[in-house]
Amino acid sequence: MNLLKIIFFTILTFLFNQGKAQTLQIDNVQANLGDTASVTVNISSIDSLGSITFFISYDTTKVNFINYTNLNPHTTGILINDIHNLSNNTRLGKIAISWSNLNSVSFVAEIFVVFHFKVIAGNECPLIFSPDCELANYKGDIISLNFINGNISLTGLSVSDNNLLDCKIYPNPFNNNISIDFLDPAFIEGINVFQMDGKCVQKIIINKQSSHFIIKQLNNLEKGNYFFEILSKNKEKREIKKTFKLIKN
Repeated sequence: MNLLKIIFFTILTFLFNQGKAQTLQIDNVQANLGDTASVTVNISSIDSLGSITFFISYDTTKVNFINYTNLNPHTTGILINDIHNLSNNTRLGKIAISWSNLNSVSFVAEIFVVFHFKVIAGNECPLIFSPDCELANYKGDIISLNFINGNISLTGLSVSDNNLLDCKIYPNPFNNNISIDFLDPAFIEGINVFQMDGKCVQKIIINKQSSHFIIKQLNNLEKGNYFFEILSKNKEKREIKKTFKLIKN
């Protein structure tokens, strides 16, 4: 009888564990060009987790990794790094995540972390778990898991909105001033200047309609690469943005 009970409860435990969706999932999000896309990584139904090693790849020509927030409180001491090339410090498009703890923890439908990316090009940027991802329990046994990839989709501008901000910015590279020429007069509220890491370093207020603008407030920028985000509004008073990459000599 005792043997039958053991077999019965073993089968129930197996079926219960099989029915649980053990997943690590990256959300799908939408963002406009120049915006910050916040992507949640969710973890669910994982018991006795003792260590984590996984990598998420992204396209450096479409997004820049900025930082992360909302780190799960269970994962004290976690290491998250945006990997760079040691020789020239360029991004490799790979985020490394590692964590271990002598005391195992369990997750049930929780946020693991939120990554923030600056969208610099379209149309889509897949966020993909690398094949060498590995999670283990406190004994070191590998946990079988479903890894569900995500994606950042560029919402973009409508054709009419895009034409509204059809312009040329020059010179590039620039020294202290830039000129902006529009095909048609456009009302420009201002320009935000971002570093490559997504930090806004200057906000220029314009509030003027014209087909030609000269921006002279750039003396304090250090040499390097920047994103210039032009802010305008369409006929329906909806805010539209367009971002350009410029180099400061």
